[in-house]
Amino acid sequence: MRALVLSGGGAAGAYQAGVVAALTRRATYDIVCGTSIGAINGALVAQGKIDEMAGIWHAIASKRIIRYVPQVQRLLQLIGDVEALNNDPLYMRPADLLRLITRYLELGPPSAIYRQMGTLAREPVIEALAGAMDFASLRHTLVVSATNVSHAASECFYAFVGTHAGYERAFCQKRKGACYQLDGVNFFPAVLASSATPGAFEPMVIETGGERCLYVDGGVANNSPIGLAIDAGASDVTVVAMEPADDHRPREIPVSMAELALVTYDVFQDRMLTLDLKLAQMVNEAIRADSVRGKRVVSLHTVRPTQRLGLPILGFNDQAAIDAAFEQGLRDGEAAEIG
Repeated sequence: MRALVLSGGGAAGAYQAGVVAALTRRATYDIVCGTSIGAINGALVAQGKIDEMAGIWHAIASKRIIRYVPQVQRLLQLIGDVEALNNDPLYMRPADLLRLITRYLELGPPSAIYRQMGTLAREPVIEALAGAMDFASLRHTLVVSATNVSHAASECFYAFVGTHAGYERAFCQKRKGACYQLDGVNFFPAVLASSATPGAFEPMVIETGGERCLYVDGGVANNSPIGLAIDAGASDVTVVAMEPADDHRPREIPVSMAELALVTYDVFQDRMLTLDLKLAQMVNEAIRADSVRGKRVVSLHTVRPTQRLGLPILGFNDQAAIDAAFEQGLRDGEAAEIG
């Protein structure tokens, strides 16, 4: 069985979508595993909505999905008002003072800011994707990873489709963390949870095992997306990464707390993915040398950008850069050797 493994990378998900659009013209993938933006793209791929996925990316800037939560927005407005008055303090009018007081009162108590667990609003993301997320439309097996903050555990959500349904029990037995079956209720929340990068987005609340738990991005707890695919029964795995191999050139400096969180996590996840690939290759070599029993050799393919994308991790509002990344993904996907 073929599996497609999609990693995270923020706005670079446009490149990933382009690669996937090209790959799916040449091959059918029985299993799709995703983390972060890869979970969003993966959910669309598993529904067979390749054209709709492309359409979402080609119109993403118009959705303005990068917006601050109200609490952070009010704080930024207050800071802006104070800076404006500092530039011309002698001309403060009663209306200016009233506006400052109003802004301050709108913030609420300091504890409300301290308790804020994300700086970016989730609602614009939900509005942009809700119409495309339909559990009943799943055509291929889907596995997304998530981190249960309430239990400090790496977990996953899955839906085994069609003839592949027989692998469900074996898959759950192989996983160390809890596995939960996707359904019409938790499907979209699980995808959002997998893409809830700590510091950028608030955790998702999902009811699992009879209790309401907080979930964030699956990569936080080192849940290998490659391992998910292999445990799901894949014998041929194609991994779509977001960074060129061995590219250590300086990145663009983050300009916000949310961007810092996403860039830090992106670096971590890319390194983790590289290590996962090396580990899988080492296991293959050990199996061929008859040093490991009870495992099978897995064909591994990797598609990476040939050059740095030049797209900020929060660059969802730059449609020209998004379209360029998608086109680069198409070219790299068409040129990829996937067996």
